[in-house]
Amino acid sequence: MRQRGSMVVLVAAALLLFGYVATHRDPVRRPEPPQAAATPSGPPRVIGDRKFGPPGLKLLITGEHPQIIDTSTGHVSPVPGVRLSDGERAAVQIVPAGTLVTEIAPSASRTRTTLAPKAGGRPVTLGYNVVVVPARRGTDLYVSSQDTGHTTVRITAPSGAARSSWTAGGAMTPLLDTPAGLVVRQIDDRGVADLRVVDPRSGATRRVLTVGGTLVTIGPTAVAYVPPDCHGDCPLSVTGLADGRTRSYPLPPDTGNPGTGAFAPDGRRLALGVPGQFRDGRLILVPGFAEVLDLRTGEFLRVPRLSSSSERAPDLSWSGGLLVLGVWSGSGGQVASWSAEHKDELEVLPGNPAGDEVFSSVTVLPP
Repeated sequence: MRQRGSMVVLVAAALLLFGYVATHRDPVRRPEPPQAAATPSGPPRVIGDRKFGPPGLKLLITGEHPQIIDTSTGHVSPVPGVRLSDGERAAVQIVPAGTLVTEIAPSASRTRTTLAPKAGGRPVTLGYNVVVVPARRGTDLYVSSQDTGHTTVRITAPSGAARSSWTAGGAMTPLLDTPAGLVVRQIDDRGVADLRVVDPRSGATRRVLTVGGTLVTIGPTAVAYVPPDCHGDCPLSVTGLADGRTRSYPLPPDTGNPGTGAFAPDGRRLALGVPGQFRDGRLILVPGFAEVLDLRTGEFLRVPRLSSSSERAPDLSWSGGLLVLGVWSGSGGQVASWSAEHKDELEVLPGNPAGDEVFSSVTVLPP
């Protein structure tokens, strides 16, 4: 693996604007109970030179076997503050205040989110069936809970104490705190959904970004989504959070719409993951893949020799100019890296982390 610049964790959410469809991404979300696949998925494929990563590059693995991998040595260590019983799975996120853990037992009807403080000590329970987003600055957390007809957002200290709160009508889900404001998904009492930027301290709307559509990912300055009412080969829209300006990028034909994405730290590239798809009555499996869009030129580059299984896109996160990818099967995962400077090369981390294609994910950790 090669490292280009500082390591930054960006949002790489695979989720619909009308509801989440992926496992852990930033922010911590409630994982869904496992479901048996109706048809066996095709095996993922990652082919490349086996190499350790650069010093300092560490990866977070979540799911049934949360772990931290030092890519320079292959050393695996437990995630601080995460203790799971047999059969439990967890969405995990490292934040300035410590480690956020949302765990679910196979038979549980609700989830519990806790914060393991960075300084140590007893875990702090933040709530059940909540969504938690870290503040862009400092160590506060936005903790949202939904009730009939409205959503309450508590601005919470690492101790668990609520500093203040605000309420929004309908079902609202915080997604990411950015310089432009808190990006949320909002569904009103008529069932109309939109993506908007709100004041993180009051909930007042600053800008509506799109009504409907499929959200691909959110970055610090822009959001990428497939527009609503689009069928077949759809364009990809990228809208600035601060000014609302939108640019449309025609996607390569006959490749399917992306299900997840990640903006590069410099804002010049957008990695996209397309999930594997069954076609012709589930008789044919078209494997998933990853590609990288140059946001200046509109050029797409396909990541070579990597494919994912049915209905699962590759995991995507950036470390400077280095794109880290993960694919999962029932027997575990494979982690690789790619850069535009060496677009025909794929480097694969020695050893396959434990996990599964339903819950597990890999994310670059901040330095």
